[in-house]
Amino acid sequence: MDLEIGRSERLFLCGASGAGKSTLLYTLAGLERPDSGSVEINGQSLYSLSAKQQTKFRNEKIGYVFQNYFLLPDLTALENVCLPALIKGSGRFSVDNSAAEDLLEQVGLSDRLNHRPSELSGGEQQRVAIARSLINDPQILFADEPTGNLDSSTGGELMETLMHLVTIKEKTLIVVTHDSKLASLGDRQLTLADGRIIA
Repeated sequence: MDLEIGRSERLFLCGASGAGKSTLLYTLAGLERPDSGSVEINGQSLYSLSAKQQTKFRNEKIGYVFQNYFLLPDLTALENVCLPALIKGSGRFSVDNSAAEDLLEQVGLSDRLNHRPSELSGGEQQRVAIARSLINDPQILFADEPTGNLDSSTGGELMETLMHLVTIKEKTLIVVTHDSKLASLGDRQLTLADGRIIA
């Protein structure tokens, strides 16, 4: 496929299970190397970078929200959000917590900073994951079925929060979803089948 995504665009990828949505998302985010072709972000060919350079590029330029949250269970909400900033700082053992605290406030969790994932609901854990994805001020945010483990009401509220944040922060957003109602929130929808864009 040949696909161009504009700066600050909110693109939703739809299609049945096995259509290739997540594979495309992983490829665009630098998590899964394509068999052929290239991915360019602001003129930088992602897969021409070394593995170390790709890791640095993803940490600084890309945010990712997974369906299963992937929070570290022994860390608090605040510590989980700070983790990418700690990695970006080349292993410094202290980071400025104020940005993480601000993001957690923006996602409605200012009173849950010191709670561990096991003490949070699914919706709260995903809000922590959203805050974590934004801590390094990435240009692009990828989200793979971000509401897939949530009930419809919680999922709707979560997407409203996510859409608000990417709009005010002028981020490019690329979301995989099965939910056509959620997909209608985007600037553009693409439907995939058998690894191809069909609509």
